[in-house]
Amino acid sequence: MEEQLNSNFIPLKRPSLKRDDFLSVLNAMIDKKIYPGEIYNNLENLVKDKFKLSNLIFLPSKWIAIKLFFQIEIIKKNFKKIYVSNNCDPFYYYILNEENVEIVPLDINPDNFLPLDENIEKENALLIINFPYGYPVDFENILKLNIPIFADLSGSFGVINGGKFIGNYFDYVIFSFKDEDLITCGDGALFIISDQKKYSNYIKIVEEFNLKLSDYNCALLYSQIEKLEKIRSSMKKLFLFFKSFINSDYIKIVFDKDYNESNIPNYSNFIIFKEENCDYIKEFAEKYKIEIVNLIKKPISFFLNDKKFYKNSMKIASNYFKIPFYPTLDEKSVEKISIFLKKISE
Repeated sequence: MEEQLNSNFIPLKRPSLKRDDFLSVLNAMIDKKIYPGEIYNNLENLVKDKFKLSNLIFLPSKWIAIKLFFQIEIIKKNFKKIYVSNNCDPFYYYILNEENVEIVPLDINPDNFLPLDENIEKENALLIINFPYGYPVDFENILKLNIPIFADLSGSFGVINGGKFIGNYFDYVIFSFKDEDLITCGDGALFIISDQKKYSNYIKIVEEFNLKLSDYNCALLYSQIEKLEKIRSSMKKLFLFFKSFINSDYIKIVFDKDYNESNIPNYSNFIIFKEENCDYIKEFAEKYKIEIVNLIKKPISFFLNDKKFYKNSMKIASNYFKIPFYPTLDEKSVEKISIFLKKISE
């Protein structure tokens, strides 16, 4: 007989996208209460005011944002050597492999998943970091490198780090708004360029080729950002609920910290790790039909056939697991995940 939890203890959550969000947008479009480009501008102003940002471009997808960046920067030969955090998504390799650049993977710190300084050559170089985990971390050592940084912060939209929005730290920043992200409009991305002159060049190309995010998606995104605090609060409750089933003698939770007003996470991920003997975790996940994934599916170094041993990357790839954790999880899924977490902690 399957073990069950008392559903009264399962925190009720509001789905990230509601039916009313879609209907209100459609009704406004039908009634011609909005005009082409108006919602995009409203969204841009909302994000600028709320997060003290500038030089924003909302695009239809993260893929388009990344392709746009590399086509412009590589064609201009601004970067010839690309340092890549070894936990980056494989599509960075596929994009970069098409260009005539040198790709150099960097091992990552298991405490914050940021690249380690490994004698980086700074001339004509770019550093790509991938931090989609939705929690404030210490970027100080990365920023001290004094090298242009492209930061993929997909799941971290809304995170406050050191008293300011996480998107304010780097030269180039991307946030994703896919359906598995905390804030979503179905798809889409926000691209931030810190340099005003470069931003002007980017926006000209975006407008020339009509690459801006559609007004429909912008309207959905606007509604999501307005209720970001409610969504974050709901996810924090779910995080603490899942945490209550973990026995820390066996399983550790990544990013399980207390924060003050200058550091506010999104609670957009629930990540666990175990020092050794992790096979049983996958076995229980299969038994309870929980779709866990290794935190690094395949390090960038593997694609390059790099013979160097990246100790931290390999450990994270083997021993760190991402548990399903997003606003649209239903009660049945929450219950199954809770039972799974309890079982692997016994």
